[in-house]
Amino acid sequence: MKIVVVGGGEVGYNVANTLSEEEHDVTVVEEDEERAEKVDNELDVITVRGSGARPQVLEEAGIFPGCDVDILVACTDRDEVNILACWIAKRAGVKRVISRARALEFTDSPTWAKDLGIDVMNSPERSVAREILELLFVSSAVHTAELLDGRSGIYALRVSPNSALVGLALKDLRTLYPNFIAIIVYIERDGTGYVPYGEMVIEANDLCYIVTSREQAWKLEEIYQMKKSRPLKRVLIIGGGKLGFQVAWKLESQFRNLDIRLIDHNREKCERLASELKRTLVLCGDGADETLLRQEGIEEADGLVCATESDEANLLFAVIGKALGARKTIAVARRKIYMKLDNYMSVDAIVNPN
Repeated sequence: MKIVVVGGGEVGYNVANTLSEEEHDVTVVEEDEERAEKVDNELDVITVRGSGARPQVLEEAGIFPGCDVDILVACTDRDEVNILACWIAKRAGVKRVISRARALEFTDSPTWAKDLGIDVMNSPERSVAREILELLFVSSAVHTAELLDGRSGIYALRVSPNSALVGLALKDLRTLYPNFIAIIVYIERDGTGYVPYGEMVIEANDLCYIVTSREQAWKLEEIYQMKKSRPLKRVLIIGGGKLGFQVAWKLESQFRNLDIRLIDHNREKCERLASELKRTLVLCGDGADETLLRQEGIEEADGLVCATESDEANLLFAVIGKALGARKTIAVARRKIYMKLDNYMSVDAIVNPN
């Protein structure tokens, strides 16, 4: 397929790299010279320098009335550029246009994208907030992804050495658990990934990616980790930005009896959050303050979500929270290089909003 990617930052670079490796015909539009040069030197794509919001630049990338471009993906760090690039491309005849939108107001209503002719408008904050909720819901999961508007999902769990699954061939799973409807779609073992097949035997510490309905997801911990699933009672959130707000708001919506506490150092932001959130206790303070964390019951917290603007602070807060007794810690990290640090640090899960 012929695909145009607007934006050569971290997101655009990775999208273009993946599509190029799959042998698609990819063109990247990037305004920043340093980023454009990096894309030009490292990827097997065509690079066009300029703003993706300008029709002349998009025309140079192959987008004009009657063009044969199949998909445009707009993923710069400016929502207006992404939306305008999609609008221009759609009217030029591009079959499918996808826009990234960080500002929540652009994704508050599905009619926004529809009225502009945008096929998919994705908010990274909303997406990662949903992922965080699933990680809290299935506390033993290290990765999650939503499917079918939340009715199903993919959950990644390690197989406990005590699990009845150890030594079992995949084809025999339904015999052992006839009432549990799920399928293992991928297995990581000793750093290598495998597409599972019927004769494959499950080993201790395998990281299994399982697709199942949300209604049955709570059973995963009992089967894979030999733990009794328990309801969420208390969640602490550090960071009151867009993401922290989204997590708190979604927790309020889905868990009526949950004790939610949000900590941020900015008093003005705390006052605004306190007026917008109905059942969340908003506290002005330092997320690394041990006294404050203990006062707010970190030892009894089922989850600690670290969602400030600083990746390094989030990882540090998560390590501190785990040391103080939080049952599960989740750190937000926007830089790809940090995504594997949960193998070396006492952090239960790291999520990337990009």
